[in-house]
Amino acid sequence: MAALRLINHEFLNYRQVTDPEALVNILKMSLRTSNLHLTNAALSALPAILPSLITRPTHAAQFTSSASLVASSTTSSVSSTAFDVAVLRSVLIAFLPTGGIIDRLGDKEKAQAKARETLVLLGGYAFRAGGGGTMSTKLGKGQETPLSFFERILKEGGLGSKVWKVREQVCYISLI
Repeated sequence: MAALRLINHEFLNYRQVTDPEALVNILKMSLRTSNLHLTNAALSALPAILPSLITRPTHAAQFTSSASLVASSTTSSVSSTAFDVAVLRSVLIAFLPTGGIIDRLGDKEKAQAKARETLVLLGGYAFRAGGGGTMSTKLGKGQETPLSFFERILKEGGLGSKVWKVREQVCYISLI
């Protein structure tokens, strides 16, 4: 119940998340629970919440812009937004490893579709964060770029999964 109140307060009232780490942790715990209703609710919320977590309007003075990006991968209009790479990195670390979104690709059809949609969004954000993929996997202090982390987890957790549905969906995502 506290998780729903936080999501309602942070997202629905303000349309801008003031404490992204708390929201990421709540959604992470919701994905890793055995309660399918809670897991499906978290999967349904992720595609709507991720853009508010990762992108920030540039006219907001408290956020610094690290890169400009296109608002959506399907549109050609450029939006003035700032990209929060630190939040993106924490979102990728929270939602992609074992028990996260990739494992939900093996669930039933509706959860599978939401997991696929979320993975495509995260892949798009990781790509826009730059830093190269498998060619330049490490940053200066041994930290992976978001794109190389996404590629590694997709390869290890998705293509290397024992569940055939997960492998199939990862192949389907790579065609998108």
